Amino acid sequence: KCDNYNNAAGTQSDMITPKTDLTPTSGQTAATLDFDLAHRQYSAAYTDELKILVSTDCGVNWTQVWSQSGATLASVTGYLTSAFTPTATQWKHVWIDMSSYLNNPDVLVNFRGISDYGNNLYVDNVNLHLGAPTGIVDLGSGDYLKLYPNPSKGILNVDAKFATSKSLTVTITDMLG
Repeated sequence: KCDNYNNAAGTQSDMITPKTDLTPTSGQTAATLDFDLAHRQYSAAYTDELKILVSTDCGVNWTQVWSQSGATLASVTGYLTSAFTPTATQWKHVWIDMSSYLNNPDVLVNFRGISDYGNNLYVDNVNLHLGAPTGIVDLGSGDYLKLYPNPSKGILNVDAKFATSKSLTVTITDMLG
């Protein structure tokens, strides 16, 4: 949680992951970072921000790979002038391609919240891993379908979240169909 509701404008909250090895072990050609975030604006005048920074040298240098602020960052439309605490339906899922960091054994990811004295920002369910989904269509705000790892050696994880009830059929085939 970044307490942007109580922290003065310009206050930074850094949440850094443990070091992760993104060296492929079985032919992976992609890496991804995915996470859930929840934020609701206090008003249009306050543009809190979340930046995703990556380091491969133990935090000496950081490279920004993603950033959102204001209404783009918000997972809920509208404004709330009291402290925001999300419900289960007020989260959005974010995927970031991390393939440019393949073959790096010491990857750190920093979730940097920057307060504009707006409202609270939450980050949860952080996953930095080798492999990436293929053929996934954007399902809409907050909806997602995750199939991993890809490629798989027989065990496949399927995670789905939809804002409304849906029927889902998943068909898995090999490269030959």
